[in-house]
Amino acid sequence: MTRTPVTVQLSAFGFEALLAMARSNVHHVPVMDGERVAGMVTATDLLERRASSAVYLVSDVYNRSSSTELTKVSARLPLVLRNLVESNATARSAGHVISAVAGGHYLSPAATGRAKTRPATG
Repeated sequence: MTRTPVTVQLSAFGFEALLAMARSNVHHVPVMDGERVAGMVTATDLLERRASSAVYLVSDVYNRSSSTELTKVSARLPLVLRNLVESNATARSAGHVISAVAGGHYLSPAATGRAKTRPATG
């Protein structure tokens, strides 16, 4: 057991935990709630979370060039929805994210034959 392990606070962002792991050449760190150990996070945990992020899913959808590739990426939608719910997103917000991705607003020009545009924000 390491006497003084690298730790992250419960309020830390995932990238901060990954940075701490990289700097210390470790693959897991204790998560602290003040002076109390609240849990453990691993690099695998954080990388799996990335795969189910709405932001990364939109990027992955936009960069696909065929319906076969889009079908594979869309299989991640249920996991994205679960993560949105676990993050206390409102039903309205979660619905907007899923509708935007599933509705094709972010499809690549190669997949749709359209000019390269993104939906207006605001």
